[in-house]
Amino acid sequence: MSRQVLLDGYNVLRKMPQLCDLKLEDGRRGLVRFLEANRPQGSSPQNSITIVFDGKDDVWGGESSAEVRVLFSKGESADDLIKQMVENSSCPGEIVLVTDDRDLGYYCKAQGSQLWSVAQFLAQARKTGEILKSGARPKGGRPDPAEGKNIPERTANQINAELSRLWLK
Repeated sequence: MSRQVLLDGYNVLRKMPQLCDLKLEDGRRGLVRFLEANRPQGSSPQNSITIVFDGKDDVWGGESSAEVRVLFSKGESADDLIKQMVENSSCPGEIVLVTDDRDLGYYCKAQGSQLWSVAQFLAQARKTGEILKSGARPKGGRPDPAEGKNIPERTANQINAELSRLWLK
């Protein structure tokens, strides 16, 4: 089974302290680099990650990436394009939508897709990135609970947020 991760682009970008204050083009490039480095979709080559932004693709000055697909909504909202992608999917249960937009999230969840908050996604992305950098292979993108000490996810999210504020100014 493959996983398709869809990101509500600007919704995610605005929640990343290290990227939200940059010019839009720099923020978009930073988000792509973050995703390439951390591979939140997991290590399986069948898994994909797509960022959907409002606007036309002629505003994108970035290079295309083999690992991260970037789409622009071109005349419609990014929310509408994401809804169409979920509706047209033959396996909506394999789609993970990352957004804090309640209306979009509820709509896509009703279609059968999974829903992750931006905070949940960023915590997962950082965990996966740390595992990949250490040389270990992730099991479904998550650390093995038998390895090392574990803390509750809420505490991990609070620690990540505080460290981001301190180190990623």
